[in-house]
Amino acid sequence: MAEEVTITLDITMKREAADSFARTGNAGLAATRDHPGFREVRIVRHRDDPCRFLCIQRWESEGAYDAYIAWRTERGEFAALQAVATRVETHFWPQTVALASA
Repeated sequence: MAEEVTITLDITMKREAADSFARTGNAGLAATRDHPGFREVRIVRHRDDPCRFLCIQRWESEGAYDAYIAWRTERGEFAALQAVATRVETHFWPQTVALASA
């Protein structure tokens, strides 16, 4: 079985789109929860820059994430995101080196 992977998307939204993005975050994730290989997602907003968001995702493998991205791209959702964002930066974190939770 492939090792779990964490993916981060560092997104800066256009000022006029930031509040709307924050309000609709959970609704936009409904289909993500049902996608094969999905584990978890959390979207947080930057303290000092209300236009900046960090999306932290866990997937069972990079292949599962790639399939999800292809699906979202086919549906036109990434083009829509890019139209209201000034920057989307994606990073892959394939190795968990420490973990603590309550």
